[in-house]
Amino acid sequence: MTSTHLDEVTSAANHAVLSPFRFSRSTDDVVRASRILIVDDEPAVSRIARKYLQDAGFHKFEILEDCRVAGDHILRTSPDLVLLDIHMEPVNGLQILESVRNSDLGRHIPIVVLTSSGDEMIKLVALNLGANDFLRKPVVASELVARVRNTLSVKAYHDQVVNYSLQLESDVLTDALTGIPNRRAFDYELKRRMSEWKRQKTPLTVMMIDIDHFKQFNDRYGHAVGDAALKHVASVLKSSVRDMDLVTRFGGEEFAVILPASDGDAALNACAKSQMTVSQTPLNFDGQSVPVTISVGIAVCSNVDDANLLLRRADTALYAAKQNGRNCSYQQVGSTCVPVSKGHAQTSSVRDTSTAFVDSS
Repeated sequence: MTSTHLDEVTSAANHAVLSPFRFSRSTDDVVRASRILIVDDEPAVSRIARKYLQDAGFHKFEILEDCRVAGDHILRTSPDLVLLDIHMEPVNGLQILESVRNSDLGRHIPIVVLTSSGDEMIKLVALNLGANDFLRKPVVASELVARVRNTLSVKAYHDQVVNYSLQLESDVLTDALTGIPNRRAFDYELKRRMSEWKRQKTPLTVMMIDIDHFKQFNDRYGHAVGDAALKHVASVLKSSVRDMDLVTRFGGEEFAVILPASDGDAALNACAKSQMTVSQTPLNFDGQSVPVTISVGIAVCSNVDDANLLLRRADTALYAAKQNGRNCSYQQVGSTCVPVSKGHAQTSSVRDTSTAFVDSS
Protein backbone atom coordinates (compact mmCIF):
# COMPACT_ATOMS: atom_id res chain seq x y z
CA MET A 1 0.00 0.00 0.00
CA THR A 2 1.44 3.37 -0.96
CA SER A 3 1.78 6.16 1.58
CA THR A 4 -0.77 8.22 -0.35
CA HIS A 5 -3.31 5.40 -0.22
CA LEU A 6 -2.62 4.87 3.47
CA ASP A 7 -3.24 8.56 4.16
CA GLU A 8 -6.57 8.34 2.31
CA VAL A 9 -7.67 5.31 4.33
CA THR A 10 -6.59 6.95 7.59
CA SER A 11 -8.45 10.14 6.71
CA ALA A 12 -11.60 8.18 5.90
CA ALA A 13 -11.35 6.27 9.19
CA ASN A 14 -10.94 9.48 11.18
CA HIS A 15 -13.92 11.01 9.41
CA ALA A 16 -15.98 7.90 10.24
CA VAL A 17 -15.23 8.42 13.93
CA LEU A 18 -16.26 12.08 13.80
CA SER A 19 -19.35 11.42 11.63
CA PRO A 20 -20.10 7.73 12.06
CA PHE A 21 -23.48 7.70 10.32
CA ARG A 22 -23.15 6.92 6.63
CA PHE A 23 -26.66 5.62 5.82
CA SER A 24 -30.05 7.05 4.97
CA ARG A 25 -31.32 10.05 6.89
CA SER A 26 -34.35 8.12 8.20
CA THR A 27 -32.14 5.42 9.68
CA ASP A 28 -29.72 8.07 10.95
CA ASP A 29 -32.54 9.76 12.86
CA VAL A 30 -33.75 6.47 14.33
CA VAL A 31 -30.26 5.50 15.48
CA ARG A 32 -29.46 8.86 17.02
CA ALA A 33 -32.78 8.87 18.89
CA SER A 34 -32.23 5.38 20.31
CA ARG A 35 -32.52 4.84 24.06
CA ILE A 36 -29.30 3.40 25.46
CA LEU A 37 -29.13 1.77 28.89
CA ILE A 38 -25.70 1.42 30.50
CA VAL A 39 -25.56 -1.23 33.24
CA ASP A 40 -22.30 -1.01 35.18
CA ASP A 41 -21.53 -0.84 38.88
CA GLU A 42 -18.58 1.50 38.22
CA PRO A 43 -19.98 5.03 37.78
CA ALA A 44 -16.76 6.32 36.23
CA VAL A 45 -16.94 3.74 33.42
CA SER A 46 -20.58 4.60 32.72
CA ARG A 47 -19.83 8.30 32.57
CA ILE A 48 -16.97 7.79 30.12
CA ALA A 49 -19.07 5.59 27.83
CA ARG A 50 -21.88 8.12 27.88
CA LYS A 51 -19.46 10.97 27.08
CA TYR A 52 -18.03 9.12 24.08
CA LEU A 53 -21.50 8.40 22.73
CA GLN A 54 -22.74 11.93 23.36
CA ASP A 55 -19.82 13.28 21.35
CA ALA A 56 -20.97 11.01 18.49
CA GLY A 57 -24.50 12.45 18.53
CA PHE A 58 -26.40 10.06 20.80
CA HIS A 59 -28.48 11.82 23.43
CA LYS A 60 -30.86 9.41 25.20
CA PHE A 61 -29.20 7.56 28.07
CA GLU A 62 -29.99 5.84 31.32
CA ILE A 63 -27.35 4.59 33.74
CA LEU A 64 -28.13 1.74 36.14
CA GLU A 65 -25.64 0.70 38.82
CA ASP A 66 -27.76 -1.79 40.76
CA CYS A 67 -27.20 -5.15 39.07
CA ARG A 68 -29.84 -6.81 41.26
CA VAL A 69 -32.70 -5.07 39.45
CA ALA A 70 -31.09 -4.85 36.01
CA GLY A 71 -32.86 -7.84 34.45
CA ASP A 72 -36.35 -6.70 35.45
CA HIS A 73 -35.53 -3.12 34.51
CA ILE A 74 -34.41 -4.10 31.01
CA LEU A 75 -37.60 -6.08 30.40
CA ARG A 76 -39.81 -3.33 31.83
CA THR A 77 -38.28 -0.40 29.91
CA SER A 78 -37.21 -2.25 26.72
CA PRO A 79 -34.31 0.03 25.74
CA ASP A 80 -33.06 0.12 22.16
CA LEU A 81 -29.61 -1.06 23.27
CA VAL A 82 -27.99 -2.22 26.50
CA LEU A 83 -24.32 -1.84 27.36
CA LEU A 84 -23.91 -4.55 29.99
CA ASP A 85 -20.85 -5.06 32.19
CA ILE A 86 -20.09 -8.71 32.96
CA HIS A 87 -18.14 -8.38 36.22
CA MET A 88 -20.69 -7.20 38.80
CA GLU A 89 -21.78 -8.48 42.20
CA PRO A 90 -23.95 -10.06 43.50
CA VAL A 91 -25.56 -10.62 40.07
CA ASN A 92 -23.11 -10.73 37.18
CA GLY A 93 -23.73 -9.67 33.63
CA LEU A 94 -23.93 -13.21 32.28
CA GLN A 95 -26.77 -14.00 34.68
CA ILE A 96 -28.58 -10.81 33.66
CA LEU A 97 -28.05 -11.60 29.98
CA GLU A 98 -29.39 -15.12 30.38
CA SER A 99 -32.50 -13.99 32.27
CA VAL A 100 -33.30 -11.34 29.65
CA ARG A 101 -32.87 -13.73 26.75
CA ASN A 102 -35.08 -16.33 28.45
CA SER A 103 -37.99 -13.86 28.30
CA ASP A 104 -40.03 -13.23 25.18
CA LEU A 105 -39.90 -9.53 26.04
CA GLY A 106 -36.10 -9.47 25.98
CA ARG A 107 -35.34 -11.84 23.16
CA HIS A 108 -34.68 -9.12 20.59
CA ILE A 109 -33.23 -6.31 22.74
CA PRO A 110 -29.68 -5.62 21.48
CA ILE A 111 -27.10 -6.22 24.21
CA VAL A 112 -23.39 -5.37 23.95
CA VAL A 113 -21.38 -6.85 26.83
CA LEU A 114 -18.39 -5.12 28.43
CA THR A 115 -15.54 -6.81 30.28
CA SER A 116 -11.99 -6.06 31.40
CA SER A 117 -11.12 -9.76 31.20
CA GLY A 118 -9.06 -11.13 28.35
CA ASP A 119 -10.52 -14.60 28.81
CA GLU A 120 -11.81 -15.77 25.43
CA MET A 121 -14.04 -18.32 27.16
CA ILE A 122 -16.05 -15.53 28.82
CA LYS A 123 -16.53 -13.92 25.43
CA LEU A 124 -17.69 -17.22 23.95
CA VAL A 125 -20.13 -17.82 26.81
CA ALA A 126 -21.58 -14.32 26.44
CA LEU A 127 -22.07 -14.74 22.72
CA ASN A 128 -23.68 -18.16 23.21
CA LEU A 129 -26.08 -16.64 25.75
CA GLY A 130 -27.25 -14.16 23.12
CA ALA A 131 -24.98 -11.12 23.32
CA ASN A 132 -25.03 -9.13 20.08
CA ASP A 133 -21.49 -7.86 20.42
CA PHE A 134 -18.51 -7.67 22.77
CA LEU A 135 -16.29 -4.82 23.97
CA ARG A 136 -13.09 -4.87 26.03
CA LYS A 137 -12.62 -2.39 28.87
CA PRO A 138 -11.29 0.22 29.02
CA VAL A 139 -13.36 1.08 25.99
CA VAL A 140 -11.88 2.96 23.05
CA ALA A 141 -14.12 5.80 21.84
CA SER A 142 -14.00 4.96 18.13
CA GLU A 143 -14.68 1.25 18.71
CA LEU A 144 -17.51 1.92 21.15
CA VAL A 145 -19.22 4.31 18.74
CA ALA A 146 -18.77 1.96 15.78
CA ARG A 147 -20.14 -1.11 17.58
CA VAL A 148 -23.08 0.76 19.08
CA ARG A 149 -23.84 2.38 15.74
CA ASN A 150 -23.68 -0.92 13.87
CA THR A 151 -25.81 -2.77 16.42
CA LEU A 152 -28.46 -0.06 16.40
CA SER A 153 -28.43 0.09 12.61
CA VAL A 154 -29.16 -3.63 12.43
CA LYS A 155 -32.00 -3.14 14.94
CA ALA A 156 -33.41 -0.23 12.93
CA TYR A 157 -33.45 -2.26 9.73
CA HIS A 158 -34.90 -5.26 11.60
CA ASP A 159 -37.68 -3.07 13.02
CA GLN A 160 -38.43 -1.73 9.54
CA VAL A 161 -38.70 -5.26 8.16
CA VAL A 162 -40.95 -6.33 11.05
CA ASN A 163 -43.20 -3.30 10.61
CA TYR A 164 -43.35 -3.89 6.86
CA SER A 165 -44.23 -7.54 7.42
CA LEU A 166 -46.97 -6.61 9.88
CA GLN A 167 -48.36 -4.04 7.45
CA LEU A 168 -48.19 -6.55 4.63
CA GLU A 169 -50.00 -9.13 6.76
CA SER A 170 -52.64 -6.56 7.64
CA ASP A 171 -53.09 -5.66 3.98
CA VAL A 172 -53.42 -9.32 3.03
CA LEU A 173 -56.10 -9.88 5.67
CA THR A 174 -58.03 -6.61 5.17
CA ASP A 175 -60.67 -5.70 2.61
CA ALA A 176 -59.45 -2.57 0.83
CA LEU A 177 -62.90 -1.00 0.38
CA THR A 178 -64.52 -1.49 3.78
CA GLY A 179 -61.43 -1.72 5.96
CA ILE A 180 -62.72 -4.83 7.75
CA PRO A 181 -61.14 -8.32 7.62
CA ASN A 182 -61.55 -10.20 4.35
CA ARG A 183 -62.32 -13.79 3.32
CA ARG A 184 -58.77 -14.91 4.02
CA ALA A 185 -59.03 -13.57 7.57
CA PHE A 186 -62.40 -15.29 7.99
CA ASP A 187 -61.00 -18.66 6.89
CA TYR A 188 -58.05 -18.33 9.25
CA GLU A 189 -60.21 -17.34 12.24
CA LEU A 190 -62.84 -20.00 11.58
CA LYS A 191 -60.17 -22.69 11.48
CA ARG A 192 -58.77 -21.42 14.80
CA ARG A 193 -62.19 -21.28 16.45
CA MET A 194 -63.10 -24.73 15.17
CA SER A 195 -59.97 -26.08 16.86
CA GLU A 196 -61.16 -24.49 20.11
CA TRP A 197 -64.54 -26.12 19.63
CA LYS A 198 -63.00 -29.55 19.14
CA ARG A 199 -60.65 -29.21 22.13
CA GLN A 200 -62.85 -27.43 24.65
CA LYS A 201 -66.37 -27.42 23.19
CA THR A 202 -66.32 -23.62 23.24
CA PRO A 203 -69.61 -22.51 21.63
CA LEU A 204 -69.30 -21.14 18.11
CA THR A 205 -71.75 -19.56 15.68
CA VAL A 206 -71.40 -18.30 12.10
CA MET A 207 -73.62 -15.74 10.37
CA MET A 208 -73.75 -15.29 6.60
CA ILE A 209 -75.15 -11.96 5.42
CA ASP A 210 -76.18 -10.63 2.03
CA ILE A 211 -77.21 -7.08 1.09
CA ASP A 212 -80.67 -7.35 -0.43
CA HIS A 213 -81.09 -6.65 -4.16
CA PHE A 214 -77.58 -5.22 -4.41
CA LYS A 215 -77.45 -5.40 -8.21
CA GLN A 216 -80.62 -3.38 -8.55
CA PHE A 217 -79.26 -1.09 -5.85
CA ASN A 218 -76.15 -0.43 -7.97
CA ASP A 219 -78.20 -0.01 -11.14
CA ARG A 220 -80.52 2.51 -9.49
CA TYR A 221 -78.08 4.59 -7.47
CA GLY A 222 -74.73 3.97 -9.15
CA HIS A 223 -71.55 2.19 -8.10
CA ALA A 224 -70.37 5.03 -5.87
CA VAL A 225 -73.47 4.61 -3.72
CA GLY A 226 -73.01 0.83 -3.93
CA ASP A 227 -69.51 1.16 -2.51
CA ALA A 228 -70.83 3.49 0.19
CA ALA A 229 -73.50 0.91 1.04
CA LEU A 230 -70.88 -1.82 1.48
CA LYS A 231 -68.90 0.42 3.84
CA HIS A 232 -72.09 1.42 5.64
CA VAL A 233 -73.20 -2.17 6.26
CA ALA A 234 -69.70 -3.13 7.43
CA SER A 235 -69.74 -0.27 9.94
CA VAL A 236 -73.26 -1.00 11.22
CA LEU A 237 -72.50 -4.71 11.60
CA LYS A 238 -69.35 -3.99 13.59
CA SER A 239 -71.26 -1.68 15.91
CA SER A 240 -74.03 -4.22 16.48
CA VAL A 241 -71.87 -7.13 17.66
CA ARG A 242 -69.33 -7.65 20.44
CA ASP A 243 -65.68 -6.62 20.19
CA MET A 244 -64.68 -10.28 20.26
CA ASP A 245 -66.85 -11.10 17.22
CA LEU A 246 -65.23 -10.98 13.78
CA VAL A 247 -67.11 -9.16 11.02
CA THR A 248 -65.65 -9.87 7.57
CA ARG A 249 -66.40 -9.06 3.95
CA PHE A 250 -66.83 -12.50 2.46
CA GLY A 251 -66.97 -11.33 -1.14
CA GLY A 252 -69.10 -9.06 -3.32
CA GLU A 253 -72.11 -7.98 -1.27
CA GLU A 254 -71.72 -10.86 1.21
CA PHE A 255 -70.47 -10.57 4.77
CA ALA A 256 -69.67 -13.29 7.28
CA VAL A 257 -69.51 -12.97 11.07
CA ILE A 258 -67.87 -15.35 13.53
CA LEU A 259 -69.44 -15.33 17.00
CA PRO A 260 -67.15 -17.19 19.42
CA ALA A 261 -68.42 -18.31 22.83
CA SER A 262 -71.99 -17.76 21.58
CA ASP A 263 -74.83 -20.20 21.03
CA GLY A 264 -78.54 -20.56 21.75
CA ASP A 265 -80.36 -17.33 22.53
CA ALA A 266 -77.16 -15.29 22.60
CA ALA A 267 -76.41 -16.19 18.99
CA LEU A 268 -80.02 -15.61 17.87
CA ASN A 269 -80.05 -12.26 19.67
CA ALA A 270 -76.93 -11.19 17.79
CA CYS A 271 -78.43 -12.34 14.50
CA ALA A 272 -81.74 -10.54 14.98
CA LYS A 273 -80.05 -7.40 16.29
CA SER A 274 -77.67 -7.20 13.32
CA GLN A 275 -80.44 -7.62 10.78
CA MET A 276 -82.78 -5.13 12.47
CA THR A 277 -80.06 -2.53 13.10
CA VAL A 278 -79.09 -2.41 9.42
CA SER A 279 -82.73 -2.13 8.30
CA GLN A 280 -83.30 0.72 10.76
CA THR A 281 -80.16 2.62 9.80
CA PRO A 282 -80.45 4.07 6.28
CA LEU A 283 -77.39 5.11 4.32
CA ASN A 284 -76.87 8.85 4.06
CA PHE A 285 -75.18 9.72 0.76
CA ASP A 286 -74.84 13.30 -0.46
CA GLY A 287 -77.80 14.34 1.68
CA GLN A 288 -79.96 11.50 0.39
CA SER A 289 -81.36 8.83 2.73
CA VAL A 290 -81.04 5.44 1.04
CA PRO A 291 -82.68 2.40 2.69
CA VAL A 292 -80.50 -0.71 2.99
CA THR A 293 -81.61 -4.12 4.20
CA ILE A 294 -79.88 -7.46 4.64
CA SER A 295 -80.76 -11.13 4.77
CA VAL A 296 -79.03 -13.25 7.40
CA GLY A 297 -78.37 -16.97 7.77
CA ILE A 298 -77.09 -18.41 11.01
CA ALA A 299 -75.73 -21.80 12.10
CA VAL A 300 -74.60 -22.87 15.57
CA CYS A 301 -71.72 -25.35 15.64
CA SER A 302 -72.72 -28.92 16.46
CA ASN A 303 -70.87 -32.18 17.07
CA VAL A 304 -71.05 -33.19 13.41
CA ASP A 305 -69.69 -29.91 12.03
CA ASP A 306 -66.34 -29.11 10.56
CA ALA A 307 -65.50 -25.65 9.21
CA ASN A 308 -66.85 -26.36 5.73
CA LEU A 309 -70.09 -27.92 6.95
CA LEU A 310 -70.75 -25.12 9.46
CA LEU A 311 -70.25 -22.55 6.70
CA ARG A 312 -72.52 -24.46 4.31
CA ARG A 313 -75.25 -24.64 6.95
CA ALA A 314 -75.10 -20.89 7.53
CA ASP A 315 -75.17 -20.34 3.76
CA THR A 316 -78.21 -22.62 3.47
CA ALA A 317 -79.97 -20.53 6.11
CA LEU A 318 -79.06 -17.37 4.19
CA TYR A 319 -80.57 -18.85 1.04
CA ALA A 320 -83.77 -19.59 2.98
CA ALA A 321 -83.93 -15.96 4.17
CA LYS A 322 -83.58 -14.72 0.59
CA GLN A 323 -86.22 -17.17 -0.65
CA ASN A 324 -88.66 -16.03 2.01
CA GLY A 325 -88.81 -12.35 1.20
CA ARG A 326 -85.36 -11.07 2.28
CA ASN A 327 -84.85 -8.51 5.07
CA CYS A 328 -85.10 -11.35 7.58
CA SER A 329 -83.00 -13.98 9.38
CA TYR A 330 -83.11 -17.77 9.26
CA GLN A 331 -81.36 -20.45 11.28
CA GLN A 332 -80.32 -23.85 9.95
CA VAL A 333 -81.43 -26.53 12.42
CA GLY A 334 -80.94 -30.16 11.54
CA SER A 335 -82.17 -30.58 7.98
CA THR A 336 -84.50 -27.57 8.00
CA CYS A 337 -84.30 -23.79 8.17
CA VAL A 338 -86.53 -21.79 10.50
CA PRO A 339 -87.02 -18.03 10.85
CA VAL A 340 -85.37 -16.21 13.72
CA SER A 341 -87.82 -14.31 15.90
CA LYS A 342 -87.47 -10.55 15.64
CA GLY A 343 -88.19 -10.53 19.37
CA HIS A 344 -84.61 -11.58 19.98
CA ALA A 345 -83.41 -8.17 18.87
CA GLN A 346 -85.21 -6.62 21.85
CA THR A 347 -83.08 -8.64 24.30
CA SER A 348 -79.84 -8.73 22.38
CA SER A 349 -77.61 -8.61 25.45
CA VAL A 350 -79.59 -11.07 27.58
CA ARG A 351 -79.52 -14.85 27.56
CA ASP A 352 -82.99 -16.12 28.45
CA THR A 353 -85.36 -19.01 27.75
CA SER A 354 -87.87 -17.11 25.61
CA THR A 355 -89.09 -18.68 22.39
CA ALA A 356 -86.29 -18.81 19.85
CA PHE A 357 -88.40 -19.02 16.71
CA VAL A 358 -91.71 -17.79 15.36
CA ASP A 359 -94.28 -20.08 13.82
CA SER A 360 -93.43 -20.38 10.12
CA SER A 361 -97.01 -21.14 9.16
